[in-house]
Amino acid sequence: MHIKHKTLLSWSSGNDSAWTLHVLGHQPDIDVIGLFCTINQTFDRVAMHAVKIELVKL
Repeated sequence: MHIKHKTLLSWSSGNDSAWTLHVLGHQPDIDVIGLFCTINQTFDRVAMHAVKIELVKL
């Protein structure tokens, strides 16, 4: 029986997060079930890279 580990990825919207998501997507024992992202409520942007929340949702 092959067990897949349900995983959340901390998402900063940067290159490292995108690459990590790509790599994890190719791991047979990992199931990325969601991305965790910190949003600056005042500006509706990702706290780390100031990406607009609308782009993150896409």
